[in-house]
Amino acid sequence: MGVLISVAVIYGLGFLLEALILGERWKPSFNEMLYLGYGLGTGLLAYGSLLLARLGLSLSRSVYLIIFLPLALVGYFFLIRSIISSKDASQGAKKFHRLSFPEWIFLAIILLCLLAISINALLTPITSWDARAIWGLKGKFIYYEKTIYRASFFDPDYVHVHPNYPLLIPFLESFFSEIIGNWDARAIKIMFLLFYLSLILAFYSAQRRVFPRSHCLMFTSILALLPCYQEYAGSGHADVPLSFYYAVGAIYLLSWMKEGEHRRLLVSSLFLSFGAFAKNEGLALAGILAFVLIIFSLFNCKSMDKRKWLAVVVFLGVLIIIVSGWLYTRHTLPRFEDEAYPSRLKLRIIRQGMGRISEIVRGIIREFLRLENWSLFWPLVLLSLILARKVKLQRPEKYLLLILGLNISLYIFVYMITPWRVQELLEISVTRLLMHLAPLSLILFSGLFFKLSTIYLKPEKKLAE
Repeated sequence: MGVLISVAVIYGLGFLLEALILGERWKPSFNEMLYLGYGLGTGLLAYGSLLLARLGLSLSRSVYLIIFLPLALVGYFFLIRSIISSKDASQGAKKFHRLSFPEWIFLAIILLCLLAISINALLTPITSWDARAIWGLKGKFIYYEKTIYRASFFDPDYVHVHPNYPLLIPFLESFFSEIIGNWDARAIKIMFLLFYLSLILAFYSAQRRVFPRSHCLMFTSILALLPCYQEYAGSGHADVPLSFYYAVGAIYLLSWMKEGEHRRLLVSSLFLSFGAFAKNEGLALAGILAFVLIIFSLFNCKSMDKRKWLAVVVFLGVLIIIVSGWLYTRHTLPRFEDEAYPSRLKLRIIRQGMGRISEIVRGIIREFLRLENWSLFWPLVLLSLILARKVKLQRPEKYLLLILGLNISLYIFVYMITPWRVQELLEISVTRLLMHLAPLSLILFSGLFFKLSTIYLKPEKKLAE
């Protein structure tokens, strides 16, 4: 029962934010409503917990229910009202077509992947070192101490691994435990399964806005089948949550570039902010998308009206405000000197790191070719890019290429200045770093594949609706 209440509160908070941001005119699909609800709900609850801790309030079960439960109920009120108001509009909607045999196969693959991850997650506790030391230990501490402001939380000998790491996951783990009534690692893993499900729904929905259903199901099954996601989705790591936040943030940013719907830019800003609160890499990834947005705005300034410029300002303002709140708190937490990457942004260190570039690139290429992590995913993506010269890329696709290029360049730069041994660090981290880019890379691959199929396949073999 506690797990159901926890999940219900999260979705209710998300539905509330959806209603406030999107308004009555926006009629999201069922899939969009679910993944937006979970993403916004988890972000609001975790960041709200940070604010409550800053105010000196106890992060106890009663405080959570008194503050967040009424807000969640308001969210469900908006949801019910939206469902009732959409009944009349649904009369003119497209009829649902039965799934074809290949579509049933793709859907079965997706469901089996979700089932396999669920069984593995629910039958085992949190066993991975990072999942336990970086997130689980802090979540357990918050659950027992009801705050982050205790002497032991500031003691590097107690919280000894990344003591100032982003706290979204620990806050969520603590919330689940409070509502459940005890620390249950298996029950906590349900929130990670919902992050994975939300990522799948977000990816499919983004595809479905453009491509036929069979095409969307095929590429969604490819994402679900990636071995690295099978390994990490239910493990307690924050990489799938960050992949979800970053993918949705980028998708809605690119959608705004194409359609100009200003609310999408606000959704993008919130998801990127929550991603920065989930993992350190999320802050850098959010900075990349903010940079791309500024570049887009400057290159298209002649077509930018006041409303578009206002949307850009709101995007940057929301991102700065939310991230600054976390960074201010982070500044008060202990850290190890060798983890202080900003202090390593020195010309001398960067020059020394130049000699590592060839080793770093070789390590990334080796990861691209690791079938046990990616199957043939990255070789197929690279092949589609080689063949892409035969197709005309639209503006969002060009900016997506820019985003992915900046992502890879950023990770290369981080490996250049790291104080750790590059080869050892690549072995333990590059898979998870590339996971953050995989959904966007697959979106690009999907679009290129669809265009190339119109060139190389005969009309009767093209994918149909």
